[in-house]
Amino acid sequence: MNAQKKPKVLVVYFTLTKQSGRVAEAMAEALEARGCAVGKASIEFTDERWVSKLSQFPMKRPLAQLASILPAQLRHKAGEVRIPPEAQTDGYDLVVHGPGPGDPRDAQDPKMQAGRAFARELLEKRQPTLAICLGHQLMCAELGLELHRRPTPNQGAQIPVGLFGRTEALGYYNSYAVLAPRAAGEWELAHDGPELAALRGPHYTGLQFHPESVLTRNGLAILRRELVRLLPNIDA
Repeated sequence: MNAQKKPKVLVVYFTLTKQSGRVAEAMAEALEARGCAVGKASIEFTDERWVSKLSQFPMKRPLAQLASILPAQLRHKAGEVRIPPEAQTDGYDLVVHGPGPGDPRDAQDPKMQAGRAFARELLEKRQPTLAICLGHQLMCAELGLELHRRPTPNQGAQIPVGLFGRTEALGYYNSYAVLAPRAAGEWELAHDGPELAALRGPHYTGLQFHPESVLTRNGLAILRRELVRLLPNIDA
């Protein structure tokens, strides 16, 4: 790879149970071992309504504490968070637009408004981007593709899909999905029935499934292929 300039990657994550934090650490170590300059930034949960109940793990009364946020979840009303300043700057070779809960079609949800604006900015700048689950849905919406609510949510479902020339067992956790377009246009598409499992564009990849999940059998290999495609100078 180019010795003059290391690819610069920022991993932005939210964690309560510390599981996502461990995944971020593993991703950072793997990228650093391949010559990348990696930063990590954690999203902070700041909502005064629930921060005292949901900011510690393990929870003292998990059923009662989780039940307290159900009304807001049923209305798709996200809690307030603080985005780390590192995630609000430019200069990164790759952006991972990650997953999260909520209805990507809800134009009144501040989180979806911010996510759509972020996806639009990445596309306009031609920023190399790996978009996963909700990030994939928001990016596809900005590309003009149609979103729908699945009749039955995929929550911990493992589904075999033809993924860019290989059949892979993929792990899904989604209530919403992107409908496959009739014409591929500039994209390379992977279908899961009428829905998109993945999409490749000139400088971006969208994955509806979770490559980091234990339900995705070859998740690391899938991530490696996409990183090599998006960052040609990386030593994979």
